[in-house]
Amino acid sequence: MIVAGCSDDTLECQQSADNFNVAAQDTEDKDTMLVAFAQTLSAALSSSQDVRDFLKEKALEQFDNNYDILYADVRESQLSGRTFEEILSSYANDISITDIGDKLPLLNIYLTKIVPLGVIPEELDTSDDEIPTAVAGLSSTDIYVDGRVVDTLNEGELPDYHIFVVGENSRVEFIGESEGRLKSSSLSSYRFKSPIFDGATGKNKSFAVNGNQLGARAVEAYKYLYKDDNSIYQKALQRDYIYYGITPQHQSGSLNRSVSEYIYRIKVDPKAYFRAGDLNLAKELREDPYVANPQYVSVGHQATEKELINKMWSKGVYDLRFDIIKSTGSNSSVVYVPVRPEELWDFNIEHWYRHKTKFRHSRHHYTIHPEDFTAKDYILSTPIALGKWDLSEEALYRYVSISEEDKGTEVEEKYTYDMTQVKSTHFEGDTKLSAGIGKISASSNVSVKVDNSETEKVTRQITIKKKDNSDELGKIQIYYYDPIIEGKSGSNYTAHEYNTGYVIFSITAK
Repeated sequence: MIVAGCSDDTLECQQSADNFNVAAQDTEDKDTMLVAFAQTLSAALSSSQDVRDFLKEKALEQFDNNYDILYADVRESQLSGRTFEEILSSYANDISITDIGDKLPLLNIYLTKIVPLGVIPEELDTSDDEIPTAVAGLSSTDIYVDGRVVDTLNEGELPDYHIFVVGENSRVEFIGESEGRLKSSSLSSYRFKSPIFDGATGKNKSFAVNGNQLGARAVEAYKYLYKDDNSIYQKALQRDYIYYGITPQHQSGSLNRSVSEYIYRIKVDPKAYFRAGDLNLAKELREDPYVANPQYVSVGHQATEKELINKMWSKGVYDLRFDIIKSTGSNSSVVYVPVRPEELWDFNIEHWYRHKTKFRHSRHHYTIHPEDFTAKDYILSTPIALGKWDLSEEALYRYVSISEEDKGTEVEEKYTYDMTQVKSTHFEGDTKLSAGIGKISASSNVSVKVDNSETEKVTRQITIKKKDNSDELGKIQIYYYDPIIEGKSGSNYTAHEYNTGYVIFSITAK
């Protein structure tokens, strides 16, 4: 999905499935448990209005900013004198609902929202005793009512009715006990992968970039270091000022440990839509946004942008995943950025008007074509923290890998990086002894280029865990001596840009 735990700044996401050693189980066993749970749930839905009312109410709470119900959070909820788990167990045949809940800590029930087909969770009629269930992510999508398969949806086929979809939650991770029964009260054994998923804090909003967005430290660095040359005033030296206070007049300084770097701005090329916009049903149930068919809307009034988005787009957000790779760690640090399509792109919707005649009513016609999208600047209300850059310990290069995460099987990949580190002779404790990498020449030229006599090679093996269905959006290298600010026009600054081929981003330091 570009449509889904982390600390407030960065998080090395440890999948809760690891805690239960679920990754070691055969995938078929997990699918069997999900199917058994879906069949049992469908029987309970058909027999009990209390269950239907309860699940609708919980879905509408949107605890993770989506219509999800984490089973661990509701298994002990009381309904008519029994727990929800006890009720489900009374409909189970030759399976243990308790065991399924214990072995799948991310077990989740999602109430579908498919706006183009009029499937709105708030409009679910709980008096209907034939509300079906399904399992997300299987090769074929069976529809269950009262414990039996009543229909099968073909690939690409969307249901025009409400479904409770059983799967695993991608927005939280389990941090509780590794053995024994799960704790469920107040989600105390779980945390959100990103603060933006927390339904209690509202949704992320974009806003215009201003001078404060770059940070006073970066702006101050540009005042000293702004030239496009090899002089002592060159803009490549900005991080030497930001971290060590080095200026053209003061050629050494101590590390400022309070400074950290952030990705604060992104721009996603519209071609990423076609890379991440898989339209099969399994991904639809996993919330990949896409332009719904038909791509044409005709209404009797001039529609608002919000109305057109609701009519033309499927539900959901894209979950952008940023893997931050440094020489000081053996794993990537992971940060998620959930973002809606309208925050990434201008849709450039075509509009024409048909005048009223005595034979017909006036109509407004709208069409949307993904190939006509244009990218927007998106300013992160919660910037992605990259951490401070202590050059005495960390190599000259960092790497950022970006993907759009989908649900799927977790896979572990190992990468070997050859990195370049400045030799310790350039430091005395926390003090950097000179600007740049090489020595300052008589003509005040300063080298920031890698020089074998001033640096040494280090090799790091990095392990990354991610879902096998994720869409890769590129990886790029960040060099310590890349400038933060490239230039200035009036009161505005031009930030240095990094382009992975699909995603452009800029960095600041505060």
